[in-house]
Amino acid sequence: MSAASMTVGVDIGGSTYRVGLVEGSGRLIAKVTGATSNLEDAGAFLRVLEEDICRLTADDRRSGVHRLTIGIALPGTLNEDRSRVVRCVNLPFFEGAAIVEELVARLDASVLLMTDAEAATWGEFAVLDPSPARFAHLRLGTGVACGVVRDGRVVRLDLKRATHLPALVVDAGEGAAACPCGLRGCLETIAAGPAIVRRAMERGIAADLSTLERKCHNGDTSALALLDEIASAVGCAVMNLGHAYGVTQVSLGGGVLALFPYLRRRVTGAGAGTKGLLSDIDVALFAARLGDDAGLLGAARLARKPGALDGPPTSPTT
Repeated sequence: MSAASMTVGVDIGGSTYRVGLVEGSGRLIAKVTGATSNLEDAGAFLRVLEEDICRLTADDRRSGVHRLTIGIALPGTLNEDRSRVVRCVNLPFFEGAAIVEELVARLDASVLLMTDAEAATWGEFAVLDPSPARFAHLRLGTGVACGVVRDGRVVRLDLKRATHLPALVVDAGEGAAACPCGLRGCLETIAAGPAIVRRAMERGIAADLSTLERKCHNGDTSALALLDEIASAVGCAVMNLGHAYGVTQVSLGGGVLALFPYLRRRVTGAGAGTKGLLSDIDVALFAARLGDDAGLLGAARLARKPGALDGPPTSPTT
């Protein structure tokens, strides 16, 4: 395998980050992971990231790679030229940091910055055969992220936007919970990991997702009622994405579903060949395929194909 065919993908989440060495075919060769929760500034994180990348690519650099290609995915919104983070609710120390400039200087690398939603969406889209014309990936983790691919290109959803997509607002009632993004009733206030645990604790059901999963398995009526509330909110978001962007396929992934598979089965079951939450639009809903590696694999693939990201911002349309 030629060293020049390798790319580095970086996926930074609210609690953990992943760095992977990826072949041109998209196969993950090696990976390191670490915690973001104990890092308090961008400089410290970039130093750790530099060390991880150098360790992963040491053999390739000795084999003659003169310039690394790196794709970095972050949770937040980016400025127009993708050089800085404008808003990052879960990791605010990244806001305004010159991430691209700093890594180019440190590693003499070609660096492409993107959102975590764009990276994971492209990763999941790239493994579909045949490729759908309009596709969305919805990810539930520490927060909630969503990306859209239309006609083989990632739709630019983040430019000049500091809140969640309007399509991810699933509760318009007066008592809708406030979201850290500034809106009310966002899917994140219902289906993100911390929100689910908070609701479960308020009702005396469980103090973590694993316990909630076990109680659903055992038929606990309170746990199952909460499950249905969360599933309905996710179904509403999928319907909104179908109406707003005309997507025909939606994959559902993220760490919440790994810890709470009852939710995955409840939501994907509602969208696969049955009527109910998704009855008024034709959307195929299915579980994501790449698991926790979707972001880093997508980041690496997009770093090799930046033209899939360079389109103008796109407004919702059917």
